[in-house]
Amino acid sequence: MTMNKIQRVLLTTISLLVTMGVLADSYSITIDNAAPASGTISLTSEGTTTSGTSASGATVTLYASPTGSYYLEKIVVEYVMNLDDAESREISNRAQIEIDLGQKIIISKETEPQQFDNYKANRYGGAYTFQMPTSNVFITATFQSATSFTGNGDITLEISGSNTYTGLERHLVVTNTLPDPDVPLVEGTDFRISSQQIDVGSGFEDAAAIKNAGTYQFTIQGLGAYYGEKTISTLTINKENLRITPKDKSRQYRDANPTYSNTCSTSGDFTYSGFVNGETNTVLAANQPSATIGADINSSVGSYTVTASGATATNYNISYNTGTLTITQRDVTSTAASTLAATSYNYDNNPHQPAVTVIDTSDDNKGLTLGTDFTVTYVTTGEYGNTDFISPDIYYVKVNFTGNYTGTQQNLEFQIRRQLTLDEKNKWYTFFETDINMRVPDGFEAYVVNSISSSVVGIQQKSFIKKNVPMLLYRTGDVASLYPELVKNDEGGLDGISKFSSSDGSFEGVGVATNVAELATPNYDLWILVNGEFVRTKSGELPAHKCYLKLKSSLFSAPSLSLSRGLDLDDETTGLKSIENGELKIDNYYDLNGRRVLYPTKGIYIVNGKKIVIK
Repeated sequence: MTMNKIQRVLLTTISLLVTMGVLADSYSITIDNAAPASGTISLTSEGTTTSGTSASGATVTLYASPTGSYYLEKIVVEYVMNLDDAESREISNRAQIEIDLGQKIIISKETEPQQFDNYKANRYGGAYTFQMPTSNVFITATFQSATSFTGNGDITLEISGSNTYTGLERHLVVTNTLPDPDVPLVEGTDFRISSQQIDVGSGFEDAAAIKNAGTYQFTIQGLGAYYGEKTISTLTINKENLRITPKDKSRQYRDANPTYSNTCSTSGDFTYSGFVNGETNTVLAANQPSATIGADINSSVGSYTVTASGATATNYNISYNTGTLTITQRDVTSTAASTLAATSYNYDNNPHQPAVTVIDTSDDNKGLTLGTDFTVTYVTTGEYGNTDFISPDIYYVKVNFTGNYTGTQQNLEFQIRRQLTLDEKNKWYTFFETDINMRVPDGFEAYVVNSISSSVVGIQQKSFIKKNVPMLLYRTGDVASLYPELVKNDEGGLDGISKFSSSDGSFEGVGVATNVAELATPNYDLWILVNGEFVRTKSGELPAHKCYLKLKSSLFSAPSLSLSRGLDLDDETTGLKSIENGELKIDNYYDLNGRRVLYPTKGIYIVNGKKIVIK
C-alpha cells in the first residue's frame, strides 16, 4: 500500500518541525496495514489510527486485531529516517531493504513469548508495546491463515497409562495430521483441552488434572495458529478393584459379640486389598464398612460368619470376603459355684447321692444344665473305703464341665454320719471307733488317757474322736444321742492323738462285743466303766465300741476308780465346761455293813461316803 500525498506532506512537515527544534525528540510512527482483510495494527484500541508521533524512549502501544481465520505471526517496527526510504521498501527487494534500512524491532512469539501467550485464545490479538527509538518508525504486521480444528477427524486423544484408576493424575496424548503429522501440536500453544466427567456431571476441569475414575468427554480448542473447537472423544477411567475382609475374632460363650470399628484408621478391624498409590481406607471417608456377625450371646461354641458391607468409594469397585467369629468354651474355673443339695445325712441305712447345682457367678448367676453343661461323678470309694453311699463315710463328688463350658474340675463332698447314743443317766461314757474319725460335737467333751502312775490315771481333753484310739466322753448337755461330724484322715487336729500304753497299764477298746475273761492278762486287772466309775472286774461281756483300763495289779488295789474333771462330778452347779486335764482316782468300795469289797458286782455300795448302785 502506498501512502497518499496528504500523509506524506504531514509526515514531511513533522520531520521539518523536528529538524527545526519545534518538536524536539519527537518522531513519527507510521503503520502500514498491507492486508486489512487478514488483520490490522493500530495505535488505538478502536483499530483506526495508523500514524502518530512519540518521544524517544517513550512506550508505544500497538493493537493487533487478526480477522476471520487469521493469526498474528509477527509485528516489525523498522527505524527509518524519511518516508521515501520507507515507501521504496515496498517496491524493492524486501530482504535487501530491511538490511539497508538498518535496525528493526521484531515482535513475535519467538522474541516475546510471554506476551504472545497472553493472547493465544484470540490468535495473538491484543496490545503490544515497544520503546520508541531516536528515529521515525515504520510498522508492518504479518498475519497468517490459521488452521481450523472444526470437522477434522485426524485429531485423536488418549489417556496416558492404564485405563484403570491408579491414584495418579493422568495426561492426554494428542495425535494429529495438522498441518504436519511429524510436528506434534503443543498443548497450551496450539490448543487447549477441557474435560467434563459426564457420568457425575462435575463440570469442566483442567485436563491435566484428570485422575478419578469415570467417563470423560474432551473438547479441543485451537490456540494461536489454530482455531475452532471440537469434541474429540469420550474416554473412560475404570475403577480399581478393592476387596474388604473383616478380621477374624473370637470370644467365649455367653460373652457379648466383639465390635468392629468403622472409623478411618489403618489399624482398624478390616483388611483391604487393592488400594493404589499408597491410599488407605481414609478415601472411604464417611462410607466405612460395617460388620454383621451371625451369632448372638446364646450361640453355642463354634464358628460363625462375619459379613462386611456398606463401604463406597469413588474410584474402587468394592467386593467383600467374609470373616470368622470363633466362639470358644466359657472358662468358669474361677466363676462356677457348685453346691450339693445336702452336705450331710444321718445314717438311716438308705443310699444318698445329693443333687448338684452349678451357677456361673460371672453371668448373672446363670444356672448350668446337668448333662449339657456339666457332668457329675459320684466317687465310688469314700474317705474310709465305703462304696455303697449307705455306710457312714465322707463321699466325694466330681463336677466336670462340658459343651459350652470348660474349667478345672470341682470337687465336692458330703457325709453320712454315724449315730452315737450315750447313756442318758450317766455323764461319762467310753467309746472306741475302728472305722472313722469324728469331731467332738457341742455338748460333749472327749478325753484320752495320757499317763498312768501309782494310783493315778491321767487324762487329756481332745477336739476329735480318732479311730482306733479309746476315748472317754463326758456329756455336758442333756442330749444323749447325736451324729458327730466326720473328719478326714489328714485333718490337722488328729495329729498327736494316740492310744496310751505302758508297763503300768493301758487304755484299750474293743470293736465287737468281747468277753472280759478273754482280755485278762497275768499281773494286770481290768477296769470297766460302771455308773460313772471304773470298777475292777474279772467277768462279764464288754459291748462293742466300749473301752477298758488294764492296770498293773500292784499299783491299783482299790475296787473302783472315780472319774474327775478337776472338780466334784456331783457338783452340777459349777457350769465349768472346758477343763482340759483330769485324773482317775482310786476309790474304795464298801458294802452296807462297812466291809471293803475288792471286786464289786451288782448291788449297793458306799464310795466316798455316798451310796452307789451297780446294776
